[in-house]
Amino acid sequence: MPGQGENRPGDTDVYEVPQNGDYALTDFKRERINGQLTLQYDITDDLRLTADGVYASNEVETNTSSAGVWFNHGATISAWTDGPVAGPRYYTEFLGNSDLSYSGSLAASKNENISLGLNLNWQASDRLNLELDFHDSTAESKPTNDYGTSMSLGTTVFSVAEQTINFENDLPIISYVSNSPDVGDLDAALREQSGSTFTNNYMKSAVQQLQFNGSYEVDRDIIDSVDFGVGWLENSVRSESGFIQTDSWGGENREPGDIPDDIFEWVTLPDKFEGVSGADDPNMLQGLYRFDFVELADLAESLYGICSAPWNGSTSDNPGTCLANRTDTRQITEETFSAYMQFNNSFNLFGAPSNLTVGARYEHTDVVAPAEVQVPSGTSWTGNNEFFLTFDGTTEITDFDGSYGFFLPSVDFDVDVTDNMKLRASYSKTMARQRYNDLAPGLNLDPLFRAVSGTGNSGDPSLKPFTSKNFDVSAEWYYGDSSYVSVGYFKKDIEGFIGQDVFTESYYGLTHPGQGPVHSEMRAALGSAATAAQILDWYEANYPNLVVNAGTPSRAIIGSPSDPALPFEITTPVVSDRTDGFEGLEVALQHTFGDSGFGVIANYTHATTDLTYDNTQSFRVLQIALPGVSDSANLVGFYDKNGLQARVAWNWREKFLSGSGRNPFYIEDYEQVDANISYEVRDGLTIFAEGIDITGTDRRGHRRHKNNTFFMNPQKGRYAVGARYKF
Repeated sequence: MPGQGENRPGDTDVYEVPQNGDYALTDFKRERINGQLTLQYDITDDLRLTADGVYASNEVETNTSSAGVWFNHGATISAWTDGPVAGPRYYTEFLGNSDLSYSGSLAASKNENISLGLNLNWQASDRLNLELDFHDSTAESKPTNDYGTSMSLGTTVFSVAEQTINFENDLPIISYVSNSPDVGDLDAALREQSGSTFTNNYMKSAVQQLQFNGSYEVDRDIIDSVDFGVGWLENSVRSESGFIQTDSWGGENREPGDIPDDIFEWVTLPDKFEGVSGADDPNMLQGLYRFDFVELADLAESLYGICSAPWNGSTSDNPGTCLANRTDTRQITEETFSAYMQFNNSFNLFGAPSNLTVGARYEHTDVVAPAEVQVPSGTSWTGNNEFFLTFDGTTEITDFDGSYGFFLPSVDFDVDVTDNMKLRASYSKTMARQRYNDLAPGLNLDPLFRAVSGTGNSGDPSLKPFTSKNFDVSAEWYYGDSSYVSVGYFKKDIEGFIGQDVFTESYYGLTHPGQGPVHSEMRAALGSAATAAQILDWYEANYPNLVVNAGTPSRAIIGSPSDPALPFEITTPVVSDRTDGFEGLEVALQHTFGDSGFGVIANYTHATTDLTYDNTQSFRVLQIALPGVSDSANLVGFYDKNGLQARVAWNWREKFLSGSGRNPFYIEDYEQVDANISYEVRDGLTIFAEGIDITGTDRRGHRRHKNNTFFMNPQKGRYAVGARYKF
């Protein structure tokens, strides 16, 4: 048994051990098409009809190659920083004979938006203007190939006796010790096919809206004008999903010789992270085998039937493809009726020109949310560290309907204290819909589970929008024609903010095949070091009724009534019972240097919140925190004269919480420099060039401790040149 390492976390310290680590290289391909057409016709001098149509298509494909390790948390040693939040310095596991995984994934989808609108504007009199607006829009996302929207293929070689991740640099260093260095474990000839998964997602959102607006000039001492309107909106979001999966992630039932060596391309890794702390460590994985996803998927289908005969799921609706049947359907339809009125007035306050706007809006929404979700029929175990749910096509149907209404007042005031000094103040109450992921109905259980429990998530369509009471005050000093300084204070009090909680529950009578009396009997007979093949052979010999597909590569041990119930840790949205929010101060400056065309813009925002995450608390403690709150600053130099525009901008943002729940993660401080230049060659024709993040500032994220790296992305500048023509 290995030693216990150094500086182990104390009994009250919070710490997190790694489950896996990998390096990934991703190629992006994107194609965008946009078009807009607007037609106007004056029916009379006072009545105008406008029709417009917008089309947008965004097709995205990403190919990712990765190399990594997976920890089973058996024989390990590790070293840690001091608590109360202890971070790993290194984490090592002694395996004997485990796999080094090289995987490839493909994500491809097309997002298509179509919007049609009609607008009728009538100047009914000198004082009254009326407007009727209708539009119909759809947004659709679907796969662009015969494989799905998100797919992954694994290849592996059994050569790892010991694996380590060192966390003491910005880039975690993954290394391993081979159990067969003389054989050459990096040889492509040793790589064999392992597991695969193909996900087929579809989403369609449809919005129809009818809005009637009016404006009447009262021209009285108390009220200058009144704006009013009523509206109707129906928004329907439908999502469908399905997957096929072959859980041969151990790879032991595949032959390396099945895959031609020339399908793999060796790609070096350290140079891809050049300049990042740790990338020059000689112990780092030196490269990975990249492969063409489509080529290997087609080969694996011809050899093993990973699409036509997967271990889980089916492609019967799409024969001859890897497109999984979409078995889970969720829909949310919201119908909203609204009305508003706003009073506008200008007056002199102690001789100072002032403006006051007072208004209110009421919204009532009815929600209908049906769902049909696939229900697991059983559990299986391949003898490795992978356990998975099995399905037979049974589904569960749920339905929800509800409603809510909100009254939303607002007040805006400004006063010209002097000719070049203005003060502003405002109050409003606003609402925002919860995320669709939190609203989506139906229980979703993750197909893979582990030696202790499974995971899943469940949305709640009865969640009401969260509301915010917003307070803003600012002062502006215009000391030149295009130069000013402003200072502003803002505060938002939020009610109904959503966090995440986790509860444990068992479902559908599912049991855990890796626990219970039969499992204990097997361990007593074979010991804790038994291989997957030995475990499967023992079950076939002693409990053949618990083995499916005996004698084939897809054989597996199934759960039985004698096994204990399988618990699932279900993540679900939970509503805060507190009124919290954030507040801050903004300072901005714009200065132009006479009529030279040169100028500078600078601003700084300081923001704070009481809804912070306490990293020292146990993961069992429910915490609701507000993500995205941090300080930021921008400094811009520009030139604008004689048809030439140039701009260089420095942007900075402080570390901020990006996700909460049991495992929060933070985006670390980052800055970037952008630049662009354009020149108007003649009326309507402009040429331009731009650079985004031209200094290539790296991005990094971590969990509770900085050593618990969440991601490390080296960045490169992005550049574009082009021309615009208006006619």
